[in-house]
Amino acid sequence: MTDRLLIVAWHNVEGTWHYPADPGAGVAGFERQLRRLDRLGTVVPLEPALRQLTTGQPLPPRAIALTFDDGYRDNLEVGVPVLERLGLPATFFLVPGILSGTVGPWWETVAWALAHSSRATLDWEGRTLAVGGPAGRRALPWLTERLKRCDQAARGRAVAELVERLEPDGEPGHRRLFLDWDGARELRRRGFSVGAHSTDHAILARESPAAQLQDLVESRRRLEAELGVPVDVLAYPNGSRADYDAATVDAARRAGYAHALTARSGWNSRATPLFEVRRVVLESQRGFTDMGAERLATKAAAVGRTAVARTAVGRTAVGRPRRRPAATGQPGPGRRRPTPPPPRLDLCGLDDLAGEWTGLAAAAGNPFGTWEWASCWWRHHGGDRRPLVAAGRSADGRLVAALPLYLWATRPLRVLRFIGHGAGDQLGPVHAPGDRDAAAALARQALARLGWDVFVGEQLPARALWSDLLGSRVIRREGSPVLAAPSGGWPEYLAGRSANFRQQLGRRERNLARRHRVELRLVQEPGELPEAMDRLFELHRLRWGDTGSAFLPREAFHREFAATALARGWLRLWLLELDGRPAAAWYGFRFGGVEHYYQSGRDPAFDPRSAAFVLLAHTIRAAFDDGVTEYRFGRGQDPYKYRFTDQDPGLETVAATRGPVAAAALGAAVHAYPLAKRRLGRLRWELT
Repeated sequence: MTDRLLIVAWHNVEGTWHYPADPGAGVAGFERQLRRLDRLGTVVPLEPALRQLTTGQPLPPRAIALTFDDGYRDNLEVGVPVLERLGLPATFFLVPGILSGTVGPWWETVAWALAHSSRATLDWEGRTLAVGGPAGRRALPWLTERLKRCDQAARGRAVAELVERLEPDGEPGHRRLFLDWDGARELRRRGFSVGAHSTDHAILARESPAAQLQDLVESRRRLEAELGVPVDVLAYPNGSRADYDAATVDAARRAGYAHALTARSGWNSRATPLFEVRRVVLESQRGFTDMGAERLATKAAAVGRTAVARTAVGRTAVGRPRRRPAATGQPGPGRRRPTPPPPRLDLCGLDDLAGEWTGLAAAAGNPFGTWEWASCWWRHHGGDRRPLVAAGRSADGRLVAALPLYLWATRPLRVLRFIGHGAGDQLGPVHAPGDRDAAAALARQALARLGWDVFVGEQLPARALWSDLLGSRVIRREGSPVLAAPSGGWPEYLAGRSANFRQQLGRRERNLARRHRVELRLVQEPGELPEAMDRLFELHRLRWGDTGSAFLPREAFHREFAATALARGWLRLWLLELDGRPAAAWYGFRFGGVEHYYQSGRDPAFDPRSAAFVLLAHTIRAAFDDGVTEYRFGRGQDPYKYRFTDQDPGLETVAATRGPVAAAALGAAVHAYPLAKRRLGRLRWELT
C-alpha cells in the first residue's frame, strides 16, 4: 500500500482545431496510454482516492486516477468506449456555459480562425504573424498565451477583434466539438464521475475575488441541478500556477468544494494542499517518451533564457551594466511592469520593534502575531536561546513585515522555528494584508542569510500559500473555522441557519434559564482577573484532567498574557454561573475587529444542560452586537465548531531542509509522527 497518487488528465481524444491530430491517431494513442498506465499502476476512482489520501488511509500501490477537462464530445463518443472496454474509472470536468452553448471555447475559436483565414499575415501587439498552415500553428501558442493574461471580458473583446481581422471563411462549429447537457447526463448514466471546471472557463486568477467566488458557486450549483449528483471536486481552468491565486483557493473552499486540481505536474501525497492537487497533462496522439523529451527541452530552454536575462541585467556578469529602462518609463508591449524592490532586511532583537510590530498584527486581526504575544512567550519558553527577528522596511523606512524566528535546536541539526509555536493559533510572517508579497520576499532573504538545517513554519494561513512562497513542503494541515459577521448581525445569522439549529439553541437557552439562576459575566477589571483565571483553569481541569490538555502546562504564560491583553483592551474572558456555581468559562481575544475563541472549560455535571453550548452562542451574539467583522474558532476541527459555520480557510505547517541528512531526518519525523507519535532523538518536535 502507498500514500501517493498520480492524476493524469486529457482534453480531447481525437484532433480539434486547437489540438490537431491525424484521423485515428488520437484513439489509438489514447488506448496505448491507458493500457500502459494500467500495467504500471492501479487505476482508482478520483474522489475516493483523494479522500483516502487526505485522511491518511493507504492507497493501492502506484495509484493512478484519470481525468478529462473541458467536455469535448469525443470524450464520450471515442474515449468512454475505450475506458469501458478496459474497465477503468474516470472523472470529467465540465463547463456549464459550454454545455449550454452560451459561451464558446475561445481557444478553439482562435485556432479555427487562423486555420480558415483568407489573410497572409496579422499585425497584433506590435508583431507581424504569419497566418495559415504551419506558420499559423506556430503563431497560435503566442496568441493564446497573451489572451490568457486578460480577464474574461477583455479576452472576449480581443477574440472578437481577432476573428474580425482574420476574416475566416465559414463557422467554427463548436457544438459539434463539445458535449451538451444530454451528453453530460450520458456520462453519468454510464457510471462516470463529473466535476466542475468553472462556469464559463474563466481563468480565475484574472478575475476579482468576488467574481471568482460567484463563478465557482454558480458552476457547482448548475452542475448539481442539471445532473442530480453532488459536485465536490474542481479543476482550475488552464491550471498553471499563474492561473489561480490565494483568492481562488479561498473561493473554492467557500464554494464548498472538497478538493481542487491544478495542471502542475507531480505526484500527490498526504502533504499536498487540498486545493493544489497536481496532475500530469497528456496528449492522446503522442507517446510518453515524446512528451517527456519535449518537457525537458522546454525546461532547459527556460533555464537558458533565465541565465541570459540575468546576465543582461547584470545579476551574474561582473562589471556589466544593468539594462537601462525605456525612456518613457513605461513597460513595452508584453512586458510586465517592474515589481517593487524587496524590503530592506534588518536582523534585530525582540525589543527593538516593540513600538511598531503590533500595528502590523492589528491590520491582520491576529493577536498571536503581536509583539506582546511573542515577548511573553519568549519569557516563558525561550530558555537560554537567542531570538532571530527579521524586520523588513520599505524605501521610506516603514516597517512592512516582521519575522520572529529562533533556533529551537542546534544538535544534531539546527532547527529554525517561529516564536510562539505550540501556543499560537496562527503564526508566520507578521504583515498587513496588502503586504504579503513583501513579507514573502523578506522571509526568503532571512532564510537565505540565517544558518539552519531544518526550517519548520507552523500554523501558517493556508490561503496565503506559504509553501510555494517559501519553497517548502506542507507536512501538516489542520482546521481553523471562521464565521464572517453578516451585515444584519445576530438576527441575520440565525435566519440563515437551519430551523433545527434555531430550535435547539432556543430550547437550550430556555431550559437553562428555567432550571437555574443564570449569570453571565465578562471580566473587565484587573482586580477580577486572578480569580477569573482560577475559575477558567479549574473548569478546564474538570473537563480534561491534569494530563489531557496542552493548555494547562502553559498556565503561567496565559496568566501573564491575559493581564497584558486586559490592559490593552484585547481580553475576552466570559464566565457562566448557574445558581452561583461556575459552570463554564470562555477565554479569547478581540483584536483588530476580530473575535478569537482560544480556550474554554466546563463542569461536566452541567453537560446535560448544554451550558458550554449556550455560552459559546452568547459570545458570538455579543461579538456581532459589538460590530466585529469575523469570529474565529481557533485551531482544531472539533465538530461543535462546524455547527456554527462551514467556512474553514485552514492552517498549514510547512518545512524546508538543507542537505540530505536534514531531508532524511525530516522525512522520517513526518512519516513516523502521525503513525506512532514516538520520539526520534532530538528531532521530534511538537506539531500540534
